[in-house]
Amino acid sequence: MKSTGLFGAVALLFCSAAPSFSCACGSTTPAAEADGGVAADGGRRDGGFLDLDAGPRADGGDSGSAPDGWASLDFPECPIEYATRPETVVGLTWTACPASRNLPAGACRRIAFDTPGLDASSGMFRPTGASEDGGGVFLALRRKYMNSLEFVASQLDGPVLGAVRTKQRNGCAPFSGGALANRFVVSVLDASQTKSVVVRGISGKPVEVVARYNTPRTLIPIKQGIGVYGGGLRLLDWETSAETTLVPGSSPAFTDLADLQDVHPRLYGLAGKPRYQIYEYSSGTPKLIVAAGRDVGEVGSYAASAERMFWSNITLDADRQAYSEDALYTQTLAPDGTLSGTRQRLPSPPRRRYVPGGARFGCNVVARLYLDPRPLGAPTGTGTGGLEVFNFTTLKHWVIPTPTDSADPASFIGIDTINAVTCTEIIASINHFDPVSPQMQQNFARFDLSKLGPGEPFAMTPDPVP
Repeated sequence: MKSTGLFGAVALLFCSAAPSFSCACGSTTPAAEADGGVAADGGRRDGGFLDLDAGPRADGGDSGSAPDGWASLDFPECPIEYATRPETVVGLTWTACPASRNLPAGACRRIAFDTPGLDASSGMFRPTGASEDGGGVFLALRRKYMNSLEFVASQLDGPVLGAVRTKQRNGCAPFSGGALANRFVVSVLDASQTKSVVVRGISGKPVEVVARYNTPRTLIPIKQGIGVYGGGLRLLDWETSAETTLVPGSSPAFTDLADLQDVHPRLYGLAGKPRYQIYEYSSGTPKLIVAAGRDVGEVGSYAASAERMFWSNITLDADRQAYSEDALYTQTLAPDGTLSGTRQRLPSPPRRRYVPGGARFGCNVVARLYLDPRPLGAPTGTGTGGLEVFNFTTLKHWVIPTPTDSADPASFIGIDTINAVTCTEIIASINHFDPVSPQMQQNFARFDLSKLGPGEPFAMTPDPVP
């Protein structure tokens, strides 16, 4: 019943019930997309894919260079090209977010849709992930042109790290992927959406195909390697492509595995049926960190840092149609990554709707999404909410509603996923109205922590586990 995404995938859209936006919020079974997207598997909480093949096969890759700065990769089912000179790929520029009645002036910037040749229809721009690595934030996104789909890995402020493209008319598409410092990875689907390849880029080396699969695969770029999700969670070494299994598909720690968070050298995630718990996966032997029925009834959203874990407790609403939060917790993490000391309770309203995958930690700051309570019997796919921030250094707290008033589309901002938090900014995937298209479009946004306002003091209350 719960629907959430892997490592920065789009979570739940805050949208108006008014028909003018045509929002489909919180669906557990999204439909297949004409541009090469893949439908989820019919109601799993993570929308994962079935594993139907034996594993990866290494591949040589480059089959010749084109005069326009793009070279071909060997994937017969789907012509792929990569940029041989990433610096020539159009980079990212930032502009002010739509004016909002709740966000202070200058607090939010989004990527400008000023790349020449973009297809102005809906879906011309799609965030696929963002990661913090080596002190910087790195973005992965897909741009839609009239005749091609382009996956771009880029620094937040700086040059493009790499790019891969497919011709849109052949039905192939970059599906999932992400970027770290000087590294990126992307899964490309063939036209039938039944086969995929893993394309890897490492600074100073040619881009190459490193694995092939007979089913679509979701890729998770982490510092240890390339996480490949399907029938278990596997790890491909960045340099050698050697494969190890972090958790087999038969393990309870893989059941509905979702919302992976990389806190190097540890990798955390939610898993479990019928109740979600937090596990740590890096060693190849999953370790239970926050246990349902002991540390919490069931884990909802969570965020991990090297020193602290944050999570919400969720329970089914009385009509059993959706989950809501009834408590927020934080606890210190010991050097081995397990809970230490006394659980602390954070201030929160009596009950809020659960937002899948909606929290991230950075610089001792948690940023998370929230949804206002759902009246019993109301549709599960719509709702209003916003951005909540806890700064554990200053003990200041912000609750910022984001506008969803369909009468004023220019001020609409819907936050989908918190991707990364630094000492100065929150990086998030958003939806907003683009007056040029004019369509609702996906985008990245960055929220300036120094411009959110003074905040309110908060206190943590000791709440030991019984």
